[in-house]
Amino acid sequence: MARSAVITGDDVGCVDTVRIFDCPTKTEMVNHRHRERVCVDGMVKLVRELDLPAGTVAHVEVGGGRGLYASQSCFVQGAASGQWIGVLASHDFDVRLVAAST
Repeated sequence: MARSAVITGDDVGCVDTVRIFDCPTKTEMVNHRHRERVCVDGMVKLVRELDLPAGTVAHVEVGGGRGLYASQSCFVQGAASGQWIGVLASHDFDVRLVAAST
């Protein structure tokens, strides 16, 4: 299960609080199999509940392939990252992409 973190502080490097959230998911049928996918409605609800001001910086790890990932895994991860970027940007967050580290 993917997790999201909200880290707050007065300045870069000064951390006051860290809150960890489960990424909202839902089950969908994909090729006759049940698959867990991110839930955009749940993501919107979570972002609204955080009640953070417009312009808040949000760092999002770039989705896509890593190492030996199968092409379907790359697609799903990239799609989920794109959905987070869209939800955060639509709530006036300053979205910044961060390269994945391995």
